[in-house]
Formats: sequence, C-alpha cells, structure tokens
Amino acid sequence: MYRAICICMVLVAICFAVIVQAQDFDTVERAAEKGDVDSQFMLGWMHHIGWMPHLDEGVAPNGAEAIKWYHMAAKQGHTDAQANLGRMYDNGKGVAQDYTEALRWYRLAAKKGHADAQANLGVMYYHGRGVTQNYQEALKWFRLAVKKENANAQYYLGVAYDEGHSIAQDYTKAVKWYRLAAKKGHDDAQDRLGWMYATGQGVEQNDTESLKWFRMAREKRESARYLLGSMYHHAEGITENDEEAAKWLRIAAKQGNAYAQYNLGVMHYYSSSVTNDDWEAFMWFLLAAEQGYAKAQYRLGTMYNRGKGVKYNDKKAAKWFQIAAEQGHAKAQRDLGDHYYFYNNYTEALKWYRLAAEQGVMWAQYRLGTIYYEGNGVAQDYTEAATWFHLAAEKGSESAQCDLGKMYQEGRGVAKNDIEAMKWYRMAAKQGNTWARNRLETMQYEGKDIEQNDMETLKSP
Repeated sequence: MYRAICICMVLVAICFAVIVQAQDFDTVERAAEKGDVDSQFMLGWMHHIGWMPHLDEGVAPNGAEAIKWYHMAAKQGHTDAQANLGRMYDNGKGVAQDYTEALRWYRLAAKKGHADAQANLGVMYYHGRGVTQNYQEALKWFRLAVKKENANAQYYLGVAYDEGHSIAQDYTKAVKWYRLAAKKGHDDAQDRLGWMYATGQGVEQNDTESLKWFRMAREKRESARYLLGSMYHHAEGITENDEEAAKWLRIAAKQGNAYAQYNLGVMHYYSSSVTNDDWEAFMWFLLAAEQGYAKAQYRLGTMYNRGKGVKYNDKKAAKWFQIAAEQGHAKAQRDLGDHYYFYNNYTEALKWYRLAAEQGVMWAQYRLGTIYYEGNGVAQDYTEAATWFHLAAEKGSESAQCDLGKMYQEGRGVAKNDIEAMKWYRMAAKQGNTWARNRLETMQYEGKDIEQNDMETLKSP
C-alpha cells in the first residue's frame, strides 16, 4: 500500500528531470539558501531520492536533509513540498513515523488542490491513521482527487464500492474504478481487478482476464503471488498444478501475506498433491489468524474443536470462533452459537445464531427456531419459531422440514393446515427421514387428504 502512495515521487522526478539536468547541485543549493521556494523544494527532493547518483555532482539519499528543505519550502506554501512532507511522515522514511504530522501536511496541500495529497488524506481517514476513521470524509477527498485522474484515489473509490463502506455496495462501479487505476499501473488495483474477474463480481467471470491482471501485479505485490498460486491450485484459466500453486503461495506466505498463509494451510490440510500435514496447516492458519484474517481464525477454531493437528481444546476453539465471529464470519457465528448452546447459555447462543441466521446460515436458522419453540432463554414464541424453521426448511434442512410440518399439523405458530404439513413431511421423507415418513403414513391412515401416489413415491428406491 505504501508503494501506491509514493506515486507522486515518481511523477515529481519526471517533471523536474529536465530542470535538474539544466542546473548543477551547487546552483540549486545557493538559490535555496537565499530563500527561493522552488529551489528549496528541489533541494529537498534531491536529498530525498538521491539526485543523479551516476554523475559526479550527485548526492546520496538523506532523509534529514530532505525534511529540512521540504519544511522550508512547505512553510512558504509550496504544495509539492507539503505533500512530500506528509508522505515522509506517513511512511516513516527518513523521519520518525508521525501520522499527526502527516495529516497536517497532507491537509494543507489537499486544500490547495494537490491531487496526491487529497488521495493520501483520504487514505488516512479511510484507515483511521492519525484521525478517527471516517469513510464519508475519505470519500470526499477521493472524489476530489479522481477529478484529476489520481490512480490511488481511483483505487480507493473501487475499494469503497467493493466493501460498501458508507456507500451502497456496487461491484460494477468497483470494477470501473479498479480498471482505471490498474491501467495506470496501480498494483493493488491490478490485484483487485484480477480477483473481480476470478470471482465474476461486477464483471463477467473470465479466467484469462483474471490471470492477465494477476500477472501484471505479480512482481509488484505479494498478494498477487498468492492469487496466482491460488489459480494454479484451483485450475482457474490454467492447467492445475498444486506444486506450482504451493511454490507461489509459499513465496507470498513467507513475505507475510495472510491470504497466502491461509491458502497454504488449506492445501496442507486437504491436498494429496502436497504434503498432507495437519500441524503445518495449523501453523499457517495461526500466522494468518494473528494478522486478523477471519477465515484462518475460523479454521483454527475448527481444528481445536476437532482435535485435528492440535490437541482438542474447547476453550481455545471458542476463543478463535469468537474472534472470527466478531468480524462477521457467518460459520464462526454459527459454531460459537453451538458452543454456547451446548453449555446452556441460551442468551449468547441466541445472539450468535441470529447473526449467522441473518447471513443465511441454515443450521443457525434452524437452531433459532428450536430456541423459540422450546422457550430456552427466551419467551416461547411459536410464530417466531415457525419463521426460522421456514427459512431453514426452504434451504433443505430436513429437521426444520419435520418441525415445520408438525407446526402446521398442530396449528402452532401458524394456521393449522394438513396440506402444508404433508408438504413439509414429504420433503423431509424424500431425504430419508423416517420420522417424517411415519407422520405421512399416520396422516393417510387418519383419512387426511393426501395424494394417493405419495406413499408409493416414498417407497420407491
């Protein structure tokens, strides 16, 4: 990410190259010492990047000198100097990292219309660096910067639409902004665009296009190496090759990429083409989990819960489920609900089941139904139970189909309706549920209005 916010340095280098070539270092230094603001900025820039080291009169990079001259120019209102000061404080390159100072200088330059400063100020608000996180304020600065076709702002607008932060989630618009930034060489945007093509979000799924963008970013960013490895692993647009996948994933994983660490763990956990090693899988999951990657945190919870690759530990399983669940991981919310349900803590179970159920997790929907049906830790509510059973039953839960059929048969939480009852019993019976089959037979013997071929259908292999 820091590479992206340094784009301005490259642009400055290009813009001033001709000027610098026409002047020697001493001339610039003399003018700067006399207070010439452009010379002060140029001298700071020379010290910042190391001016023409192939020439005898060149200088090596010197962060302290760069800061000194940038400060002089910035105090005179030089916007490029202000923006570069912000960048140095932001990155901690040549000076102690100081987000408050970075924010100050970015803001001064941004208010004067400096596109890179506007984009970088937006980034600070987006991530809450040196300031309270504020997506709306971030979007304001990104929109100002994209008017000047700033690649980093284009990328972050794509991220905002992709993730739906303070703006309606819109994958099509995310692709639009990613593409604009990617065409300017923005490696993070190339990475994200490759992912959008790989998953078919906001654009028609296209493995060839996906691979093209991943390869463009591959040498620039370790996560692109992870994604290329993932494509080899899943045979997306290229010949499946787990050994090649593991090679790229391992490179990215050793560089600290959480996504690669997680997927390398998955390969060791499941693959027959690389060493199947639960302990190594556990270690890669742990590295990714400690970086906050929810899928890895959930995997750790399941490994502790099953005693696979590590000794069974219910408390540690719950710990990792909770960490992942708090990040919105639906399966972790479901399993954390199971944990609390097992220990009869229905209040907590209800909380986590509801969060998972609202994300469409079938088992959590069914469990919510049972909690309301039985009145465990909550006032008994057959209507609410029927609502959740219905959602789970439509997804294929035979237990929910059985319970919903029973509620229609008995008229609990819903109007008594034998036809509806038989409909749900029939669905469960076709999945092999003996209890539901028996219920259907009983209703037939009692003379209920059941289709004559129903039982023959159920009896057929």
